Amino acid sequence: MNRTDEVELLFSPSRWSRRYRAEDIVQKHIEFITRASYLARKRVPCQLNIPYGPAEREQLDMFGTNLPPESPILIYIHGGDYWQELGKEVSSYIVEPLYKNDFKVIIFGYTLCPQITLAQVQDQINRAFVKCVEYAKNTGSKSLYLCGHSGGAQLVASLFQTCFNSIPEELSDILKGVFLLSGIYDLIPLTKTRANDALQLDSSTARKLSPLYQPFVASQDILFFIIVGENESPAFVEQSESFYRKLKGLGYKSELIVVKEVDHFDIAEQLNEENYEIINCAYLTIN
Repeated sequence: MNRTDEVELLFSPSRWSRRYRAEDIVQKHIEFITRASYLARKRVPCQLNIPYGPAEREQLDMFGTNLPPESPILIYIHGGDYWQELGKEVSSYIVEPLYKNDFKVIIFGYTLCPQITLAQVQDQINRAFVKCVEYAKNTGSKSLYLCGHSGGAQLVASLFQTCFNSIPEELSDILKGVFLLSGIYDLIPLTKTRANDALQLDSSTARKLSPLYQPFVASQDILFFIIVGENESPAFVEQSESFYRKLKGLGYKSELIVVKEVDHFDIAEQLNEENYEIINCAYLTIN
């Protein structure tokens, strides 16, 4: 195997699952999240397609609209083939367990690559986050949480490059916990993969978009959970470990969690389960 093929393998999560063949697991994952998201929209009071910017996909969905104003809020940002697939419509599979524990949940939509650049996607996420911080403060929510999976974890982490620091402290102090699931924090290897056909990153741009190499400014009170599956690609495990070390080195409260016997896909799917250890971490940070 040459170096190019090796990098492609390391950054192809479907080829590392022990549950299904590579050609089957993505379809199985999409079927699962589509069904669970449909049920959440049917069962949980919600307001859909709330605009946060001018683009068609700059919308968010809010679940638990019948809960008290002070309820905690969790924001979820999806991934999908390196910012090129999926959407908020199939990303509400995380909602029901949280709603049953009195969380409101907000799902971000965003324009996919290559319709816009990844840097422009980050700009959209920044706008959505500021809108949600203002909403949480205005409604009297007790706390706000961020969660992202895969490319969504990169988008969450990138909020702390410039956006978080631009929000007044009296607003930003509502953020209490951040959950980063199977994230990619160093984008430079992607320049050598087929994903870059759409992303069109060079090494310099990839570095600027990599949370591992960029400034990171957050509140000392925020708890960061860097989470990765045991059956994940070694590259994703290594990147999670590296990003955890960065946060610890900066003095932030951080925990690295390796979830046993899960891969890149069911680490997210299990957010649909009430007793999932990641969900329990969110509950423990409330008080």
